[in-house]
Amino acid sequence: MPLIAAGGRVFHVQRLGSGPAVVLIHGLVIGNLATWYFGVAPLMARRRSILLYDQRGHGLSAPAETGFDLATSSADLSAILDAVDGFEGAVDVVGHSWGGTLALRFAIDHPARVRRVVVLDAPLPPFDPAEVASMMDDVDAEQLERMLALDHRQFSELAGRLAVGRGRRGARRADRARHLRERTTVTADLLAERPFASADLASVAHPVACVYGSTSPFRPRAEELADALPDARVVELQGGHLLPLECPGDVVRTVEEFLDG
Repeated sequence: MPLIAAGGRVFHVQRLGSGPAVVLIHGLVIGNLATWYFGVAPLMARRRSILLYDQRGHGLSAPAETGFDLATSSADLSAILDAVDGFEGAVDVVGHSWGGTLALRFAIDHPARVRRVVVLDAPLPPFDPAEVASMMDDVDAEQLERMLALDHRQFSELAGRLAVGRGRRGARRADRARHLRERTTVTADLLAERPFASADLASVAHPVACVYGSTSPFRPRAEELADALPDARVVELQGGHLLPLECPGDVVRTVEEFLDG
């Protein structure tokens, strides 16, 4: 479980595969790099160099009480890419949930560091309190079962550290989610995010795939983004918000077809 220093913080990262560079970004609170590690990442690593990382305050990265806003998270990602060999140039950026929102912010802030962007069922600011509350819900049994079902035998050692719902480890994960929700600024940071400026979205010259679940509450955001971005396409997958866990094969096929285009 490599730990690296980047931007004055310590982050947990994992690398898989070789080939064109792709960074996968997880969502907030109930997410960490395990969202990708046990499904999407090993499949994509057959032809690509995959970088996974736990966002600040998540997973095995250093705890954090503040700094969950998009600007800070974008700066964190830039520092991480600078610190990892092979990821210094332009990379493909794939983000799920709030990680997808971050992928857009990163493309706006650091256009030279981005080749293509995949926004995977991402909400968009501004949020209403009910929407934030639904995102901040503690991990439920169904989500735990989905994560466990995606364990790969060859990753059993890491699964012992990261997989959820396994006795005390599962309890620690739920405690971390509650800590993020109740004792950090993550909810306040989400609520304080201003909408993307039309000029900022119009400045994203990179191709963007807006991939959303057919039953996701965020499904209407796909057309909003497609209308605002210069080079965007909408792809609908059968599923809800947790697409990397629900249908990893479909996610990989869709993402790879887009990145190869």
